[in-house]
Amino acid sequence: MTMTLNPDDSHETARYLTPAEIGALVRTIRVMQGWSQETLAELSGLQTRTIQRVEQGQTTSLDTKRAIARAFKLEDIDFFNSLKAFPSDEQIRRQQEAFKVVPQVVV
Repeated sequence: MTMTLNPDDSHETARYLTPAEIGALVRTIRVMQGWSQETLAELSGLQTRTIQRVEQGQTTSLDTKRAIARAFKLEDIDFFNSLKAFPSDEQIRRQQEAFKVVPQVVV
């Protein structure tokens, strides 16, 4: 499902994260926390194998994603289940160009 967030900006859309994106995000947050898969499993009340499946990008249930969000202490337990805004390719290109031309300060 894709929908426009703001009628004035038809380039920005909202969509649900794919299972692969959720898996990559879960793994990244887990590693940033310094947790093993076993630790995340224990904190979320899930099996280690379930965490492995999530991180491999396999489809997971609403309850599994909520359990992981609670383990990460996310304020929005439906973080992994809600629409996310993504910039268009053109917006990304403009941001990259703006980043390249930032003048360096000489000290």
